[in-house]
Amino acid sequence: MSIADLCRAYGISRPTAYRWINHYKETWPEGLVDRSHRPDSCSHATVEPIENAILVLRAKQPSWGARKLKARLEMLQPDVVWPAASTFGNILSRGGLTSPQKKRKRTTPCSEPFSLEAVINVWSAAWLQAKNEGDDMWSTQMYPALFEQESSGPRWGCAALSSYLL
Repeated sequence: MSIADLCRAYGISRPTAYRWINHYKETWPEGLVDRSHRPDSCSHATVEPIENAILVLRAKQPSWGARKLKARLEMLQPDVVWPAASTFGNILSRGGLTSPQKKRKRTTPCSEPFSLEAVINVWSAAWLQAKNEGDDMWSTQMYPALFEQESSGPRWGCAALSSYLL
């Protein structure tokens, strides 16, 4: 039986069949056991001496954060390529040397923006603009006006004042 016939019978591709055959030839029966697809190492992982240097400096200066540690190490050892400040922060977090910031509590939205008692006791002031007939637009005068809300109900009062003294 050919490899093509076997692949059709078991529903696999020919490259997969040849890969299994090569695994069997390399390690005999153990080569047919499923292997992990996880890589053996991470190519962009921070090397241990750099992590140790970060942790040692943090032990000497426990109040320093990631950016200050990075700046100091770059100043002390400029020939070394140091990782980003965020990587410094990750290293400190893994070492248990950071305390996470507390999240802010969100307030629940109110169904009524103002209570009725607060609205009743509100006083507000405004300015009224008066213009005499025949005057040009530059001769208008501003007069203070007082608006108040009475506490007995939703009535509004308006009083125009003749002077600026309230």
